[in-house]
Amino acid sequence: MKALEYKNVSFGYRDDSLAVKCVNLSVEEGEFVAVLGQNGSGKSTLARLSNGLLWADEGSVYVFDRLLTQKNEREIRRDVGIVFQNPDSQAVASIVEDDIAFGPENVGIPREEMRERIDRALKAVDMEKYRGAMLSRLSGGQKQRVAVAGILALRPRIMIFDESTAMLDPRGRREIMDVILKSREEFGVTVLMITHFMEEALLADRAVIMHEGKIAAEGKPREILKDADELQKYRLALPKTVEISRKLRAGGLNVGDAFTAEELTGEILRAYRS
Repeated sequence: MKALEYKNVSFGYRDDSLAVKCVNLSVEEGEFVAVLGQNGSGKSTLARLSNGLLWADEGSVYVFDRLLTQKNEREIRRDVGIVFQNPDSQAVASIVEDDIAFGPENVGIPREEMRERIDRALKAVDMEKYRGAMLSRLSGGQKQRVAVAGILALRPRIMIFDESTAMLDPRGRREIMDVILKSREEFGVTVLMITHFMEEALLADRAVIMHEGKIAAEGKPREILKDADELQKYRLALPKTVEISRKLRAGGLNVGDAFTAEELTGEILRAYRS
């Protein structure tokens, strides 16, 4: 079943420029899709069109075969949770547990069930020991984990991560990606990740490149992200490990393209041993 589908979707802001231009894209239930693109490519606009934060000027958005309308937007938002770039902008309470409880409480989840949901969400993001902590005293990565837990507690069927790691350092980004992968496995959610980090896109089942509001390319991440000429056309860079691999090869070391640090290490060792 299609979890999320955009049919001929276009959207423009007040300056009359189209941010999204006749996009057709579907995400299968349980799939992890990464949407890549430079700033202004339309990828974040696409995320906001998925649950009524923005409304398409043309075309239709479907969530599990239901047409998104203003009559069912509240129901749709229970199925589609979005984690944004800045965790501070999503916080609604000063204490971690209270912040996670806000969503379930708002939709009328019974107290006993709400407690169980909070416990499970905290465990999923590895923040159990911080349940009584002040949000203001947490690191950026920890705050983003709390934001993810707040969405998980609502039990959505689709989770959208809109540049959710952009404000974090490399370690924080890795931690959040681990949380996303763990949450997908444990809760079985469909994941749509908006990002410009190649390393994050490589973890997805499928990569989609947006450019000037349109879908420019899509396919398996390792196929999409190894074409330097194509990526340059969309103002995107090769994954760092692929770039290093090619520089080593140009320097005379017979290594293949490596997409992770582990693969790169293995290629270098193999080249020296052969």
